[in-house]
Amino acid sequence: MTADSAQLSMEDDLVPAGGYRGYVLAFDIDLHQKTFTGKITRGEPFQTIFNLGRLEVDETGMCLISTADPAHVSHAALIRKVRGREATLGSNVRVSEYVRLAPGPVSLRRLSRLSGVSLTDSVAASSARPGRAVEMPGWTAVLAALAKLAPESAAEVAALDARCRRMQRERRTHGLEIMAMQRDAVGLVLDFTGLDRAEILQNQMPMNPGEPRPALDLLRRRTVREEDLLARDMKVFGDWLRLDQLESKRNVVHFQQKGGATVTVFSAHRNELEETTGVDLIYFHDRFNSFVMVQYKRVKLDKEGRNGVYRFDGSYEDEIERMRRLRRHALLNQDRTSLNDYRLHGDAFYFKLCDPLDIPISPRDLVPGTYFPLELWDWLLQNGFGVGKRKGRALHPEGVRNLNNTLFVNLVRDGWVGSVSRGVQDLDALVEESLAEGRSVIGARKH
Repeated sequence: MTADSAQLSMEDDLVPAGGYRGYVLAFDIDLHQKTFTGKITRGEPFQTIFNLGRLEVDETGMCLISTADPAHVSHAALIRKVRGREATLGSNVRVSEYVRLAPGPVSLRRLSRLSGVSLTDSVAASSARPGRAVEMPGWTAVLAALAKLAPESAAEVAALDARCRRMQRERRTHGLEIMAMQRDAVGLVLDFTGLDRAEILQNQMPMNPGEPRPALDLLRRRTVREEDLLARDMKVFGDWLRLDQLESKRNVVHFQQKGGATVTVFSAHRNELEETTGVDLIYFHDRFNSFVMVQYKRVKLDKEGRNGVYRFDGSYEDEIERMRRLRRHALLNQDRTSLNDYRLHGDAFYFKLCDPLDIPISPRDLVPGTYFPLELWDWLLQNGFGVGKRKGRALHPEGVRNLNNTLFVNLVRDGWVGSVSRGVQDLDALVEESLAEGRSVIGARKH
């Protein structure tokens, strides 16, 4: 298969089977021993603080727990870092889904000797003594040794290992989906501007399955050509988006056609990709004084695996309320003063329902999907199109009117849709609202 025809697929090609990090926890304070041993015995999840080093928010790992004798471990469990109060001595973690090691507690010294991994040096104690993560493939060796030393619980530990791998795969898949949506938003901007989107996406923005990264970080600056000038500017973006506190999470790139228009693209986000709730694209066209905002949503296959369906997630109500509120903002509803202010449709807000990202797509293409103006979206929901087969909240894009990639790009590029506006400086508020909801923002301005 040539580079031109290579396909991208979230599930099969981009998400490796992968692994996770393992940990060893010890309760070396009497109160902790009594409290948490009781919860483990009753099968109740608990939340506490451990100094674990590299564990990231929402990352799931597996742990071995020493509840009484610090030289022995008595249980295996899942461990996940959670959001919560600031912890100066470690990380807020949630421990759950315990497996009691049988026939009895396992000596850490024997487990270390049999696996070849020094576990005694990795123990994190509840007294805030720092621990150390056990990386793959070392943790795989630990589990293999554990199966020999605790054979009666081997099947349950193996099931816990499989569940942990699945949860990490889902987390990585989410990060790659966000990266694909950001990359698609940059591709849309390039199409709006008339630049060679296919060449830039394929040759200068390759997706690395091993490390989900923000879209603009994907650019290969060593392949820059004169007619596609890409210059990084981390400090100045005209009079727009002077968010100094986001400097470490912001990237600015200029694309310029030879003798033609320039488009400045920035990305802003506060969280890692795996923790980001979604992607917004905000585009301002100087010639038409027009804003267009696209909010990305993922479509999944239904249970039969045949048709796509969008299921309303937990943040949907807040997002739709924000769009409806901003839709009434005076900035986006200026009076026409010139021929360029004429619109077929003056709404700035659109949803893009992306086709399931486990379906292979060409790296040269935009993510297949459908666009819905907010006005049409509201009408669909008011007329029963947002109810699934089992009366749940769901919308099937097939069979309802929408805009495809080509039509949407042409309408935005030629100024037939979008707001009638006079400036960009007040859109900081829109960016801030997106960031406050945990979303990432791809912003662009065509000069």
